[in-house]
Amino acid sequence: MNIPEIVKVKELMLPIEEYSTVYEDDTVDHAIDVLHESFRYDKNFLMGHRSLIVLNREKHPVGILTLRNILSAMNFDEVMLDLQYSTASWASFYNWHTQNWTKLKVRDIMRNAGVIHVHPDTSALEAIKIVAQKGVNVLPVVENHEVVGVVRTIELFDFIAHRI
Repeated sequence: MNIPEIVKVKELMLPIEEYSTVYEDDTVDHAIDVLHESFRYDKNFLMGHRSLIVLNREKHPVGILTLRNILSAMNFDEVMLDLQYSTASWASFYNWHTQNWTKLKVRDIMRNAGVIHVHPDTSALEAIKIVAQKGVNVLPVVENHEVVGVVRTIELFDFIAHRI
């Protein structure tokens, strides 16, 4: 009987040095800059991280900040409603943005603690199960309470695709 090899998360993960992180007490304005710095064009397609790992000052993971969290915090529904009645709304939105993003903290809009994470020795199949059950797109890889990497759905999908 041929037993398939067990692939561990540490073989698939992106080292934390190659992924963007912020601290929970950083401003959202700073987090937007950090996230945007990960973007690059590859053959006319915009590539980059879709989330940031949020750390406390001890470098322990305390949350994940996603593009969706940022966009939701912008409250576009209100802006769009105002646009129906006034062309000055974009100026108002810009003024609100510049005043509030410099005050609002990452902890105020991130997906909070109880961060779902895996250990480097977790099997890839277990990581896939966690991603599917919890509905997350990125899993911090934690060893000794410190983030050492991330495994994203794209790495897990690539793992599956090469075994089918």
